[in-house]
Amino acid sequence: MLNGAKVWADNLGIAEVYCVACNTDPSQGDDRIALIYMEVPNKGFTFGGFEEKAGLLGGRDAIFISRTCVFPRIGGPRGPAGTPNSSKTTWSFYRIVSGALAVGMAQGAFDVILSSTSVRIAAGKPIRQHTIDASMLADIAISIQVGRDAYTNVAYMYDRP
Repeated sequence: MLNGAKVWADNLGIAEVYCVACNTDPSQGDDRIALIYMEVPNKGFTFGGFEEKAGLLGGRDAIFISRTCVFPRIGGPRGPAGTPNSSKTTWSFYRIVSGALAVGMAQGAFDVILSSTSVRIAAGKPIRQHTIDASMLADIAISIQVGRDAYTNVAYMYDRP
């Protein structure tokens, strides 16, 4: 039986079968993660309206709500050996990809800002050449580079455990 909710669940309302990772005993951490599958429609399973997002529009994200739904388990505690570890690997990889996407969006926004601050003139020079504006742009550039370094270092560690 599954009770709970998941915010930002991907592509709800499209498939007829979903795979859900759930923790059967939160006090035991990742060792109690189980994978279940559910067919829809299913009594007790609903999903909310789709989220409006800026960027990453390729997926339809919504809230998944399960109230006393019964589903067969396909892996996890007392299920096929190795399932929790493969789940951890999948989630680690997804976090790396999410980091890359976030840095890419930040870089795209920064490129637009750089372009607009080079053509807008104040006091006879582009606004990005004023000390306070240049300082803010430098802080943004540093933050983007730190994010890029972080996800590439983690990706390196992921490839070479």
